[in-house]
Amino acid sequence: MEVEVAETAYKEPESAAATVPIILEVPAEMIGDIKRLTFESDFDSLSKELREECIRRFATGLEMPAEILLGMGNVNH
Repeated sequence: MEVEVAETAYKEPESAAATVPIILEVPAEMIGDIKRLTFESDFDSLSKELREECIRRFATGLEMPAEILLGMGNVNH
């Protein structure tokens, strides 16, 4: 059952199965061994800044005003 819900959530992220929590039954002695897994890292918080820095560096290396690539051209205020 749990595998089917997880498979549906993976294949169809817009489906209701993607938001329904998966409930597992485990023996009481195993509860202490359960750990929450996360797949995020410290890099996630830096990725936006690094991406913007790369775009700025690319824009300054082009043979056109950087403001045009950065979407800052023709701004009057």
